[in-house]
Amino acid sequence: MLLNTDKLTSDIKAAVSLIIKKDAESVEGFDHRLLAKLVRQSDNTAFSIKSGKITGETRSFLIDGVRRTILAFVGAMKGIDILTANRVHFAVSVVVFKTISDASGFEIKP
Repeated sequence: MLLNTDKLTSDIKAAVSLIIKKDAESVEGFDHRLLAKLVRQSDNTAFSIKSGKITGETRSFLIDGVRRTILAFVGAMKGIDILTANRVHFAVSVVVFKTISDASGFEIKP
């Protein structure tokens, strides 16, 4: 484990809560399993990149997987409108990719 997964989980929830102006977990469709998957996938991606034992193609594949999981996580939240969902998506992407970038030493843009 390379990332502080508890902190990443808290940071993601805080980013969502800041945008929607209420507790993230109160949103209809908030999925704890997708959040846990996103955090695990982020940790695995950061670890793989940091190890230096993967190709650029594999790195892109892993990053794309994280992007798809972010989309699924935000898309599951039925209790927010499309504009808010776009803002939540961007905020979660910033948190996740900054965390991965900081841990792995490889800059990823949201």
